[in-house]
Amino acid sequence: MLSDFDDIELEEKFDYIVLCNVFEYTKSFVKSENPYVDYLNYLKGFLKEDGVIFLALSNRLGLKYFAGFKEEHTNQLFAGIKEYFNTDSIQTFSKTEITKIIEKAGFSNYKFYYPYPDHEFPQILHTDKLINTILDKGIYRYRNERILFFEEKKLDLILSEEDLSQYFSNSFLIEIRSSDNDYPTDDMDFIKIATDRKEEFNTYTIIWSNGKVSKSPLTSKANDHIKRMFEGRKNDIGKIRCLNSEMKGNSLYYDLLKQSSYEYLLLDAVVKKDKEKFFKLIESFYAAMFYNSFESDEYATEEFLKIFKVKSDIKFHCHEKSNWDLNFNNLFLVDGEFTAIDYE
Repeated sequence: MLSDFDDIELEEKFDYIVLCNVFEYTKSFVKSENPYVDYLNYLKGFLKEDGVIFLALSNRLGLKYFAGFKEEHTNQLFAGIKEYFNTDSIQTFSKTEITKIIEKAGFSNYKFYYPYPDHEFPQILHTDKLINTILDKGIYRYRNERILFFEEKKLDLILSEEDLSQYFSNSFLIEIRSSDNDYPTDDMDFIKIATDRKEEFNTYTIIWSNGKVSKSPLTSKANDHIKRMFEGRKNDIGKIRCLNSEMKGNSLYYDLLKQSSYEYLLLDAVVKKDKEKFFKLIESFYAAMFYNSFESDEYATEEFLKIFKVKSDIKFHCHEKSNWDLNFNNLFLVDGEFTAIDYE
């Protein structure tokens, strides 16, 4: 349908209305004293009783803009931070500002998600419950050029410790609900989407409010990958044990660990410039990983070469079965014991 927004006439009501990179331009097509409030009110009339508006837009106080990225709408540094000085057609908002607009439009039931690296190509969706607890913000990968004022990751660690990350998230995805009823997404506290690999490895992970974590295939081709992970729980690596899990349908479920990840412990030592603690953590990891290993140059099985392509003549420390995804973000210390949560 080709029409101006204010001329659309429809009898249908909808489950979802999606506004991605649209709301920022509202004052250019809604002529009123409160264009953003009035626009949400207008859209409310198209929703079913339990309908949802998904509002995705940049945070004008996003950390990446302080760190040297140009604002996408103007291609200028600090444009949103300066409230788009000399620009009449565009406006983005801080968390507090967009919250006030939503509530003035008569919505009382809404949920904030914080997409990383941003809302256009998200890898991770944080929520208010865990954004300052789980430090996984994915890879800082953007399409724009930048000036490197500082590395975002270190400052984001400090913001998390101060319970401030939600205010400096690069983007918002807001689920604005038309009723006060319960919604299926109420119990979702964290979502991670793995689509930057081959289709047979595409999965998504959800942390649920009941303390469970699910890992599910995004496509039917990834079903076998989830099943292999389930089988992988039986294989400890050195002194690193795999967290127990269970299968429900095509999804893998395990308990959420409350401890900080090993990555957090390492980054915390870096931020605090505690070199002794940092190297002690690294040495403990190596001791656990190499425990009961053997040196061999006969590791290049047909399955190994299918994935890694080449074999070296050097002897390496090996286990009969090794964890291919043993990065520090997937590693925890539980009662003094190394525990892995992602065992491919």
